Order: sequence, then structure tokens, then C-alpha cells
Amino acid sequence: MKPTASFCLTVYTLALLTAWVSGYHQSENTTSVLAVFNYNPRPCMRSSNNNGYSYFRQKHILGSQFDTNNKQQWLRYLNSRGLCGRVPVQTFMQAEDEVAVRSICRSGGINLRQNLCISRRSLLVYAIWSQKPRKKPCIVRSIRRLRHPVVVACDAIDNQCLPVHYQRYRGQKPDNNAPICRECVRRATSLSVALGEEVDLSHTVLDQGACRSLALFLEYSDGLSELDLSHCQLTDHCLEPLLPHLHKTPVVESVSEFLVVHCCSNFGANSIQWFFEEFTMKMYLKLCLLFLLVLLVYANLSVKADRSPNATFSKLKRAHEPSSQPSNLTIARYRKFINQHVDKKMTAKDCNVEINKRDISEADSNLCKKENTFILATTEHIKPVCGKAGQPYQGHANLRISNQPFPVVNCKSKREGKHLPNCEYRGKRATVRIVLGCAEGFPVHYDKGVI
Repeated sequence: MKPTASFCLTVYTLALLTAWVSGYHQSENTTSVLAVFNYNPRPCMRSSNNNGYSYFRQKHILGSQFDTNNKQQWLRYLNSRGLCGRVPVQTFMQAEDEVAVRSICRSGGINLRQNLCISRRSLLVYAIWSQKPRKKPCIVRSIRRLRHPVVVACDAIDNQCLPVHYQRYRGQKPDNNAPICRECVRRATSLSVALGEEVDLSHTVLDQGACRSLALFLEYSDGLSELDLSHCQLTDHCLEPLLPHLHKTPVVESVSEFLVVHCCSNFGANSIQWFFEEFTMKMYLKLCLLFLLVLLVYANLSVKADRSPNATFSKLKRAHEPSSQPSNLTIARYRKFINQHVDKKMTAKDCNVEINKRDISEADSNLCKKENTFILATTEHIKPVCGKAGQPYQGHANLRISNQPFPVVNCKSKREGKHLPNCEYRGKRATVRIVLGCAEGFPVHYDKGVI
């Protein structure tokens, strides 16, 4: 549904009044709930959640000593902290390793990607599989002692770079040639001190890479009094990483670039603050009238288009078409399918390692699965089997067989009755046409392979 002109004008006016009355300052207490789960572009950026490390510590650092080989002791610990059944498999590290875990976000860690950093050395990790059935007591199914490098997301909290999220380990190795976690922040801070209070970049053409570097510089430049970006030919993509930091200092910029990028694409309290500081009230009133005129013309054209016969028919057609967005259940089943059956680099010798690492077992138990098949392809080639790259199989409504054969590795259990993580398999490679169960256009079940 398209917004009306009056609605757009109301939102725009309220945003301006809010910024003006509040002195152009944003509330520091506003925290997005989703920010906790988002990965920042770089390590040690300021976190929107001041309790990020406290939550991390509660969920992943053992707060008391007990027999870590005893399931009942683990059960008491999880229940006392309300953690039982939080997720199927939880990871914990010893209290004496807390300093080592914190150091990952400093000199003890290597940057993997975004704000994820991996420890230089291996640490002891407990993987606890627990379940909390409905209206039944908590159950600890298994305890696994692992030793491997630890991957965490690092954000800045109270001027300290701290871990805020534990990332599941997938066999990564620290690359000693990659920058350490804190290195990029140290360089940006040093550059800020060296350049002083004023930075003149006028008539300098800035590409997207230069803008990202400038954004990192501004992130840690608290003493900057003026930044001149006039005639820099800034594009939408280039200006995007700079916007969150431009409120920290007066910025000199041209009127035309401000209109194109800010008024039409992004306006928030920070952008409005800059607007009031850089332009006179007379110019502001002219721009408001121009903006109102554009909205009225757009609304008039939208009303005429909506009243046309073709538009009415299109609306009725869309109302009867099924939604293209898959349900949450389908997405969950698709992710489980990928975990259990997709690995492009799989070999017949990798059955034991991959099945134990991915926690693949019989349904609702930790019994070793009798047989599991991995498809040696990417999801880009497998998913189309549920569409044009496949056809219905033997009259089943949800089963489809691929038009082309796929290489697969079939893993069969050597001995039944064993439990994770002690499963043993014998692998065999083959080339077959795969038969998949599909839901809403996504593969959710591997049925068999047809030679």
C-alpha cells in the first residue's frame, strides 16, 4: 500500500519538530532489540547494547565450579541460571579462561570477517545438549569436551572492546597474516590524533573504499571540530557509511548534494541537525515548500493510477496469488536440510567428522543415524530441483526428482546403537538423480537417489 501525501508530510513535519525541540540531540538510551543479533561491519565498533558482554558472560562463561563430567551437576547449573533448553546445544567456557576470551577482542584474536574474531590458540569448550520438554523437567542429553579456537563477535562497550556473541566453530583457523582484532581501531585512533581538530577533504573525489575508511576514522574521532567535504562528488553508496557519524562535527557540503542524498533518501535527527546548522531559515522554508509540492504531485499521480481499470485488475490478481514468502517452519526445515545433506567439498572419508560435527542423529534423540547422504553441490544448484530443474516423482505431490544427476556421498553406520559424538560411518561416493521433498519451493527432505 502506497503512503498518502498527508501521511508523508505528517511524518516529515514531526521529525523536524522533534529534532528542533529536543535541541537536535538523539536519545542515548534508545536501543534496538535487533542490534544484539546484527554483526557490525568491523570489530570494536560502539555497541547499541550496553549489556552485551554481561549477557555473553552469563550464557557462555561458567559462573561456578562443579564436576563438569556429571550430567546432574550440569542440570543443576542450567536450572539455577534459567538456561536449560535455551537452544538445543549450548557452549560454555571455564571461568579461568575468561581473560583469554576477552583478549580475543584485543591482541589475542585475529579478524575473520565483519566484527568476528578468532582466538590465536585453542580453548576448552563444553558443548551441552539439553532439552526442556513442555510441562516436563529439563534433560541434559550429552556433554562434549572440545578444544578448538573460539570465534566471538567483538563490540565496544564503555570504551572497552569485549565479546558480545559466541559464533559456532566450523573448523576455521586463525590467519596470522590477517589484522588483529584491535589493530584497525588503534590505527584509526592514532590517525585522529595526528590530524588534529580540522580535516579538509574539499575537491577530493572519494570512492566507496575511501568513505568506509573515513567512517572508521570518524567513529573514533571525538576531538574533530570541522570536516570539509565540499565538492567531493559523494554518491548514495559512499555517503551511507558516513551518515551515522556526521552529527559529531560541523560538516561543509554543497546544497545540491544534500538535497539529492539526504532529503530524498535518508532523514533522521542527525541529518536534520546538520540541515539547520548549515542553511538559513529562508532557504529551509523554500525547500519545505518544494518538498510539499513534489509530494502533492506524486499523490495526485498515484490516485489516478490506482483508479485505472488495469490497476484494479492487478490488485485483484495479487490478492488471489499465494504469498511468495516461505513460512518460518519451511525456513527452519530448509536450514536443517542444508545442515544434514549439503556439502560441496565432502569426501567419503569425511563421514565421521561431518556427521558428529553437525550433530546429525535420529529424530528427537542422540542415537547415531543409520544412513545419511550428502549432496556435493551448492544450494544454488539444489534448490531449483523443486522448480524447473526437477519433475514430479511417481505421482507424489511433494516429491521431485532432479533432471540431471548429482554427485553424492552416502554414509552408512558401521554399528547400530551408538550415540553422538561416537558415531562411525563407512562412506561411498556415487552419481545419482536426487529425489527431494519440497515445501513452498524449498527442499526440506532427502528421500533417495535414483541411478
